[in-house]
Amino acid sequence: MSVVDSLLNITEYFSGDEITLYAQRCLNTRFRQIGCTICTDACPVEDAITLKPGSAPIFNAEACIHCGLCLHACPTNAFTRPDPTLNRLPQTIAILPAEPISLICPQHPDPAHGQTAVAVQTKRCLAALSPAHLLPLALQEKPIVLDDSHCAECPIGAVHPHIEQSAARANAWAEIPGEHTPIRLQTQLPADAPSVPRAVVDIDRPPVSRRGFFKSISQLGKEGIGAVLAEEPVDPASLGRFVPVSERLPHFVPAQRVRILSRLDEKLADAPPAPTPLTHDADGALPVFDVVVSPEKCTACGLCARFCPTGSLTFLSDETRFALGFYPALCLGDDCGICAVACPEDAISLEKVAPTPAVLSKKPHYLAAGELTKCSMCGQPIAAGDDHPSTCYACRPHQNFEFQFP
Repeated sequence: MSVVDSLLNITEYFSGDEITLYAQRCLNTRFRQIGCTICTDACPVEDAITLKPGSAPIFNAEACIHCGLCLHACPTNAFTRPDPTLNRLPQTIAILPAEPISLICPQHPDPAHGQTAVAVQTKRCLAALSPAHLLPLALQEKPIVLDDSHCAECPIGAVHPHIEQSAARANAWAEIPGEHTPIRLQTQLPADAPSVPRAVVDIDRPPVSRRGFFKSISQLGKEGIGAVLAEEPVDPASLGRFVPVSERLPHFVPAQRVRILSRLDEKLADAPPAPTPLTHDADGALPVFDVVVSPEKCTACGLCARFCPTGSLTFLSDETRFALGFYPALCLGDDCGICAVACPEDAISLEKVAPTPAVLSKKPHYLAAGELTKCSMCGQPIAAGDDHPSTCYACRPHQNFEFQFP
């Protein structure tokens, strides 16, 4: 079979609801200088996603093969698609026997044989399984194996590193509340285990009792409502009123992160925190960072909080004092990094931290705080202090120009 025929075959298997691009969520739209290329780097098909410097991506639906990788590779969920099939994966796993279960894609050449007793066919490429999809599975007691044994022969096998990354991130998130069963990849297991006949479960038609069916639907409905609420941000500029500059960039917490945090909140409510140090994030799988601000450099411009896409950074001011707060759970880390790039004073850096229950705190910790004074040229509030400039970042070039040419 030619590569073209193989891709057409994949497209037929993976076809479903169309992917929608919300360009306003793209980091490049929010801050041109960020230069994010995550979506184009991840996409296995040439010309499905194109990107020009300093602009949002262009999505070509005709070239797309619906692998689903872009849906969670993009840190701000600029690409979306309704996917109830994958959303009900935890309910399908929950009703199966407590033994190792493989997840396989529709392209698997021999689904009825493998090293586990049961296989669940996901109807999607394994790359479509995000950390948010895998986390509930890792928090169950059943061993889950992503059967990637045939990815090397797949025409879109280039997505395999992203399958590894999703599993690693799900395991690292799952370790925060404590007891869990790590997601494993077939290629990481001993190769000498015999292949045996196994039952294949269609994720669209799981074997479930009438009582179990309605219980699963009820749970799925709850998750679906949460996903919808997290999916559509409200843009103040669309409300038909004057919007201050500080509000023209609405914050949006990606639905994937909302689902992860909600699931961890539920788990932590029922279980004690994990002992430290954590082990599964030893290689830095999670995008969990600490934002570090140099107090002597921060001039209270607030640009870092304004450009932060999720509201992880929040700038508070009463015209006489200011404080810069930080919510670690909402930070996208080095998948974003806008705050460091946007800071005109080079006062911000990102430092990798070990994920612990403290990361999930709903109370901010404050990175900088102090008194305010007024810019000597335009009157805008700026940080007060002998070590700080007397003008804001916007007026400083004009001030320097005046000094050179009195």
